[in-house]
Amino acid sequence: MYTYSDILQRIKNYIQNPASLIEGTFVMDVIQSVSREFKIYYSQLKYIEDQAYIDTAVNDGLDRKALDHNITRKNALSSEGEVEFTGTPGALIDSGVVLSSDTLKFSTIGTGIIAKDGKATIKVRCMDSGTKGNVPIGAITKIDNAQEGLKSVTNLSALEGGADIEDDESLRDRVLFHIRKPITSGNKYHYEEWARENVNVGKVKVYPLWNGPGTVKVSVLNRDYGTASPEVLSELKQTIDPVDGMGEGKAPVGAVVTISTAIEVSVNIAMNITYKDGAVASVVNGGIKENLVEYLRNIGYSDKQVVSYAQIGYLTLIVEDVADYTGLTLNIASDNIAIGEEQIAILGELMINGEVV
Repeated sequence: MYTYSDILQRIKNYIQNPASLIEGTFVMDVIQSVSREFKIYYSQLKYIEDQAYIDTAVNDGLDRKALDHNITRKNALSSEGEVEFTGTPGALIDSGVVLSSDTLKFSTIGTGIIAKDGKATIKVRCMDSGTKGNVPIGAITKIDNAQEGLKSVTNLSALEGGADIEDDESLRDRVLFHIRKPITSGNKYHYEEWARENVNVGKVKVYPLWNGPGTVKVSVLNRDYGTASPEVLSELKQTIDPVDGMGEGKAPVGAVVTISTAIEVSVNIAMNITYKDGAVASVVNGGIKENLVEYLRNIGYSDKQVVSYAQIGYLTLIVEDVADYTGLTLNIASDNIAIGEEQIAILGELMINGEVV
């Protein structure tokens, strides 16, 4: 790749007739302008070259390379869950009632009637897609277009299933998996690809002969690398093997397929933190928690499912305004934690300086 200086010097060397190449002269102004344009041209050539290969293509370029293999980027998903209304017994709740948290809006996707006890449970969906819609318990508190007889609303459980649009690395990984693995004739990799095609699935493990000849278990995580919902498991079963062993889905005749998801294992972490001068403890603690949640999320269904004691310490030290830590324990021990084959680690209680974060 040629730099601006390289191009400028080469053009100066090409000039044959006597001419002033002093800064500010007509000739120098011209060749400087041309050199800048050629620099842009060369940089675009490199970008175009990168877009031609799956391992370097990005954005739309990667989408087009993936389409060569009939693979498309997974769209963003909206979270769903249930809310509890209170109100006058017999009051109707229509589909499309708009509810709010502090920053997001949600809509009922079913109808209902306030029961004799003054309550009704209705399904809702976030009106914005993405992980931001996975709000915690109690986040939904307002009824925007209230109907007669409705008094209050809240979600008694967290909303789940929201996912951002598939990023380049995830799409690239699926395309390379399709190319590099010997996917054919209902082999192990075929089952993995079938599961990964589902818009709600993030990671997959396949267990051939898990319960004897002719049996296959496909264990999946959702797009956020958490446990998959019963609806997703049912959808996968219908796609791969709707009637056990009958070959009415993608699985061949004789293959009885079980679809499962992981079991969550809580990791309780405790430590003492020494803050740097001027640090805001709540901000630092929030940064530590964010790092730990992301780390545990990413090791799920990886080749080596171990919660590393050393890595937890490292992820603590790299947070801004952390001077040092002492007394680190994982589930009351100062050691790594091994996670089972079909388990994922989640952050349980995080205690810093004797207080729960």
